[in-house]
Formats: sequence, C-alpha cells, structure tokens
Amino acid sequence: MKKIFAINVLFLCAIVLSLVACSDDEGPAYNNIPEGSISMDQDGESWESTLVTGISVSGINNYNAINGTESQLSLTIENNSVGDYILGDQSRSVMTFSINSTAESYGSFEEESASGTINIKEVNVSLQTISGSFDAVLVDSDGNTKTISNGLFNKIRYN
Repeated sequence: MKKIFAINVLFLCAIVLSLVACSDDEGPAYNNIPEGSISMDQDGESWESTLVTGISVSGINNYNAINGTESQLSLTIENNSVGDYILGDQSRSVMTFSINSTAESYGSFEEESASGTINIKEVNVSLQTISGSFDAVLVDSDGNTKTISNGLFNKIRYN
C-alpha cells in the first residue's frame, strides 16, 4: 500500500513539474529584441533599428528610429503612460515611415484610411524608458499603403 501511495505521489509531482515547465515564462514579446531598439515588419519584410532616439516635451513624446541610411520610423505618442494610443487623422499620436532612397513617406495622418495602434505596455519613470508594441496601415500622399505589423520597442529612452 505504501508503494502505491509513493508511486501516486511521484506521478503527481511529475505532472505538476511538467505543467510548471510548460508555462509561458518568456514574458512580453518586446523582451525578445535588444534594449533600446525597435523592430517590425513593413509589408512583410523584417526591419530593425540601428539607432533610436527619444524626447519628451510638454506631454508629447517622439521616438525616431533609423535603419542605417535606408529608412526611418517616427512614433509620436501623446503620453508616456501605459495604454493604447489610436492612430488616425483625428489623433495626436502619429506614426511615419520613410524610405530614403525613393523619398517615399507614409503616415498615419495623410488619409482617412490610415489606422493603427501604439500600445505602451511598460514605463520606467526613473530610467525614462518605455516598452510596447505597434501595428499600423500608413498611407502616402498618393493613397498607397504601407502595412506595419509585429512592431516592438524595448526600453526606448526618452529625455
């Protein structure tokens, strides 16, 4: 009887350990990119920043990221608080993406068909950093669109 009880206890421990080992301990997706960086897919192609700068003035926050000399992304967010910030022609939050070689520029403010969301998930006031995600459909002045998906930013500093 003691052997059956011991086997049942071992079996129960194995089940509990397997459940704990399978839990989602990876944390937020933005933790998968380097601190101080931005990554995204633009029209299905992977894009990663080589330099990111941030500034906060009177409650409006601007983050600029470049990918070498090829392209740049700008996120303007109306606040540095955790929450969702809707992009579009009536919003104070704005996203732009520019391709330097062709002078193409897409924005969330150009047309009514532009849309998207910037999600601030974490703010560290003492270190002055934010982390989160974003997705958008940006539009150029001719009505052409650029789809931004899987956007992540990790511990972007602002002053």
